[in-house]
Amino acid sequence: MRYDSGIALFDAVTDIDEALIEQAESYVFPKAKQRLFRHIGAAAAALVAVAGIGTAWALFGAQNGGMLNSGGYEPDYVYPAVLPLAALNNTAGITTERETDIDLGSFLTGQPPFYWCGEVTDSYTLTNTTDGDITVQTVYPYIGNLAGMNDEMPAITVDGYAVRTEIFVGDEVWDADIGEMFTEEQQRDKLTADGEYLQKALAGNISLDIPVIAYRMTDYGYSGDRTPNDPYTLAVRYDLVGHNARILTTGFDGMHYDNDTGLYRHSFFLPHNEYEDYPYPRYIIAVSGDITNIRIEGYKNGGCHPGEELGGVYGSVERVETTLSAIIREYMEKTEYYNERGYDLDLLMSKCDGVLRQHYILGGDDVQTYRAARLSEIIGEAVSEDHVIYQRFDVTVPAGGSADISAVTRKKADWLSGNEGRYYAVKVAPAYSISLDYTSQTACVSDLGHLEMITPEQDYTDRELGTEPVSLEPGTGNYEVKVKPVSKTNN
Repeated sequence: MRYDSGIALFDAVTDIDEALIEQAESYVFPKAKQRLFRHIGAAAAALVAVAGIGTAWALFGAQNGGMLNSGGYEPDYVYPAVLPLAALNNTAGITTERETDIDLGSFLTGQPPFYWCGEVTDSYTLTNTTDGDITVQTVYPYIGNLAGMNDEMPAITVDGYAVRTEIFVGDEVWDADIGEMFTEEQQRDKLTADGEYLQKALAGNISLDIPVIAYRMTDYGYSGDRTPNDPYTLAVRYDLVGHNARILTTGFDGMHYDNDTGLYRHSFFLPHNEYEDYPYPRYIIAVSGDITNIRIEGYKNGGCHPGEELGGVYGSVERVETTLSAIIREYMEKTEYYNERGYDLDLLMSKCDGVLRQHYILGGDDVQTYRAARLSEIIGEAVSEDHVIYQRFDVTVPAGGSADISAVTRKKADWLSGNEGRYYAVKVAPAYSISLDYTSQTACVSDLGHLEMITPEQDYTDRELGTEPVSLEPGTGNYEVKVKPVSKTNN
């Protein structure tokens, strides 16, 4: 992937305070069906921060589908279904009953719509039909991201007592994977010990202790006079050592690579004083290959146009041999947004490994072109992309007895458009008897709160949930309840 400087866009936003750009780069937008901001550069992120989130939906919301109304375009939001309990070991002699309760009585009202949700209690009774105790290595899966783990992780109890779970996170899952989690093939891959996806998740985190050469900007600034609105810019040009070099940067707003001229350039807006500067170092990091013949140049703005060069811009570069994990740790510890959220750094770096490989920063030796990315974008994508997250815990079922497992989740509801207008939906995925022998599965809505059911379309009739228990049959797709706020005429 190549991130260009976006010259025209930089010109449009060069009066923006650099702190806003940092804030916009670090912010993790709540995710729905698609990643609205996955490939937006720093300048575009700054534009979003200044224009407001409403403008962002207007610009990018069409990717999700939706409808027009008097207030403008409203995108659709689609979230994963409630997934079933699974087991990692042989569970011969264990039968499983499942009851899923959807409580919409505490349904939140307000905007944006992805804050609408209900409480789902997914309950299981494991019965031991043998004359010996059986320990079941259980995993309870849900689809989410690192940014929302603290708020969205289900609360697990066994026989009424909270249990400590071990967390494993799989690779990124895409929209098609999320939508098809009710299929037997998907559940075998993601919900059984033999599945390639689950095996990889259980293998643990991937280390990024990879040797890199980092070039750190030091002692930079502008020796002349300037007004607070002058968007003076420092640019770094260099030559590559190795035609398949891979470059990461921190603290640089602009990136540009010209295939025709072979020009490599990174740039950032010069702070007016030390208090306006980024809290973390500005690095150009050679993940593979190296850079040489480094030149410091000054420009009147972030576009770095020929003819707009600026004298008086200075800076030094320090060469540091380190590791990629050390760079990421330093960045995370000095970036307030991430530091306050207490991310597990080993887990985060493992997910960064996947994103770096997607963008050919790591691996991909067959891609014989220059590749570069901002570390802030890599980390932002790593914390916001969707994964199957597993909570692993053991349950001992006594001989001839049973054990009750409960997972309570505050579940986000889909926000969709249809013939009925705007409505909300919560989905439940039926389980196949693959790792556990399911003898019964039911689901129902226990409390509608201030909502009312929507009459389903004909092709949804056999998968619609209501206030009476519905038997869940695998192979027919997800089951769902469709609701909307009670209309004024029905009050």
